[in-house]
Amino acid sequence: MDDRKTLVAYFSCTNHTQDLAKEIAEAVGGTLFEIKTVHDYPESYAGKIAVGGKEKLTGTRPEILNTVADMDTYDTIMVGFPVWFSTCPMAIVSFLEEYDLTGKTIYPFYTSGGGSGSRAIRDIEKAAPYADVMMCYNASKYGTSALEQWME
Repeated sequence: MDDRKTLVAYFSCTNHTQDLAKEIAEAVGGTLFEIKTVHDYPESYAGKIAVGGKEKLTGTRPEILNTVADMDTYDTIMVGFPVWFSTCPMAIVSFLEEYDLTGKTIYPFYTSGGGSGSRAIRDIEKAAPYADVMMCYNASKYGTSALEQWME
């Protein structure tokens, strides 16, 4: 990347997104930030999906435990998440809505066991209406091999 300051924020429930976020942060020279919710999700994958589905259906924004103190210093935000119901978890929406992201560029990346993140851009654009949201990157499929092409 050029001289822009990059934040690589991620929400991960099974460590798969976390592992890829770490690789991406290293590849782009970004600062890594884990998005944590105040309340933990259930341990089981089915439980996580059940809670995530209920949040999505009701529009519930889970409270985020931690914040990026110097968000205004970042030009680029790469935000990673597992695909739930063809979109990002509501924790991502909560995180993005916490900040004024006007003029920032957001690069969403997702992990998936086979589902598509087809609705994620729409939901991210709603959460960060004054940011420039780029197309989603399927990190499960491409890893870090196609990052440069994605970010052009």
